[in-house]
Amino acid sequence: MRGTGIQQGTFVAALLLNVILLIMPVLAQDQNSKCDGKYKSQKSPSPDELNQILKNHKEWLREFDRRNTELKLDPGGLSSIPPRIKDVSINDPRKANLCQANLRWTTLLENADLREADLSDADLQESVLNGTHLERASLTGTILINASLRNAFLMGAHILHADLRGVDLTEANLKEAQIIGGKLEGAFFPSTIIDDLIFEPDSESLPNFIFFSRAVGLPNIRFHSPHAVSELQEKFKKEGMRDTERQITFSMNRTLRSEDWGSKNNIWRNLRGAANYIAFEITCGYGLFPGRPLLILFGVMLGCTFIYFYVLLNSPTFGAIWLVGIPDRINKNDGPDTPIRVEETFLPDKLWVRIIKSLWIALYFSALSTFQIGWRELNVGNWISRMQPREYILRSTGWVRTISGFQAVLGVYMLALSVLTYFGNPFAQ
Repeated sequence: MRGTGIQQGTFVAALLLNVILLIMPVLAQDQNSKCDGKYKSQKSPSPDELNQILKNHKEWLREFDRRNTELKLDPGGLSSIPPRIKDVSINDPRKANLCQANLRWTTLLENADLREADLSDADLQESVLNGTHLERASLTGTILINASLRNAFLMGAHILHADLRGVDLTEANLKEAQIIGGKLEGAFFPSTIIDDLIFEPDSESLPNFIFFSRAVGLPNIRFHSPHAVSELQEKFKKEGMRDTERQITFSMNRTLRSEDWGSKNNIWRNLRGAANYIAFEITCGYGLFPGRPLLILFGVMLGCTFIYFYVLLNSPTFGAIWLVGIPDRINKNDGPDTPIRVEETFLPDKLWVRIIKSLWIALYFSALSTFQIGWRELNVGNWISRMQPREYILRSTGWVRTISGFQAVLGVYMLALSVLTYFGNPFAQ
């Protein structure tokens, strides 16, 4: 019985193996069927054929671009376009279709115009594509190992599951391109433009972080899955590359904020996205700009100065700035015993002198309101007030007091935000 069971198991295993061997060619054929190009299955075009392909593609691009331009200017104006151009489509046979082509070591594509071309699953290993236009081209599954794409134009290109190991992208433009699921080990990115690049390569085959840190637009990369970006952030952190780490932190938080803001039928995520944008992205860029909160703070201080200047010159009914004498002052004649409005005691009659002094007092009161920060004796506002020669304090009433209180709250928040982001990275994911 035992021998019979072993024989049955062997028979089943052999049967499964035969089924797999029968299915594999079918699967391979289905994979190849996605490519309908002349050079599929790794066929190599001759130099003459490749030059003719580029010539035909250039002609198609010229007509395709003209058609798109006419449609943008006048969506209903196709009747005025010649029929030859009106009927141009993305499936035109003149469009370069080099899917699965064997283009290893070629130099014939340097500075070529291959916008919108299909290079999916092509083998471009060690090829030279310096200055080549590949905008919106399909590079899905393309092998670009050790290829040279210096100064290449890859805006909007679809680089999905491609092999980019060792590729040289020096000063290339990858704006709004997609690198998803590919291998980037050893890739060069010096001065590469990567604004709005969707960056989701294989997290186990990332580019050298030193080379990647030299790319332009690092804070503006985007992603749907943060694994690869998180790995790079951790490497930058371990190597003490704080500025680059902050750029990645900004990119991660901005992407998450955009997802919250764009979430449909979820008001709480929308509100969270709006709050993060106002409280953290505008103010300090999630730690990328630790000095920006101070600039905002001083800008608000100067803006409020003109509000207080108006109050001092016009003496409105529902708001005022008051001079209050300190009860335990040394010189009893230095300051009033009861509060009085500032404009009634400090400001002279001469207009130009009144304007200058009002502006100075407004600036001083704005600074006191901004830096009313501290606890007991550790109070910045008190330190500033000790610089004045007379013993008094300035207070406000009405709507002026509301503005002064807003300044105080904003001052605490902006100073805390600046200190925390300068000495640390509280927004790291």
